[in-house]
Amino acid sequence: MSGENLLTVSGLLNKKVFAPHKRKEDTNRRIGKVRRFVFHPSEKRVIGFVMKRPDVALMFHRSDMFVAIDRVQVLEEGLLVDPAPDSTDQKACARLGVEWAKCLLWLGMEVLTEDGESLGRVGDITFEDADVQAAFRRYLALRDELGRTKPVCLMDIAT
Repeated sequence: MSGENLLTVSGLLNKKVFAPHKRKEDTNRRIGKVRRFVFHPSEKRVIGFVMKRPDVALMFHRSDMFVAIDRVQVLEEGLLVDPAPDSTDQKACARLGVEWAKCLLWLGMEVLTEDGESLGRVGDITFEDADVQAAFRRYLALRDELGRTKPVCLMDIAT
């Protein structure tokens, strides 16, 4: 399989994250960048990402924010987050039915055999075309079943 048909987590890291501007219609404001991807505790799927938010006035650190992947749209310049309250942090986790403390950040994790022998660390995660296409079809079928008509989101390519 050629590399151009593969989607990798590292290819999405550090992408700019936007939200609709509160006062200016049809414009977006930058709210951060993708820091890490978050995986479901027991299933092999991405459920969201951790967003690094910019410091206030370059002086005061702001904590990172969890963003649910099903509330993100892909734009040319980055990712656009749905402004709904259950798109981020604890409300997003509750809506997705997961506990934040049990979620996995696979990049950098140590890989062990059943005997406990270390094989190294996870350097990147690649979603092969067949897997992405199967997830894409399931997701689109679910969207149709639910009657969703909003634009395609990041869940369409990274489940």
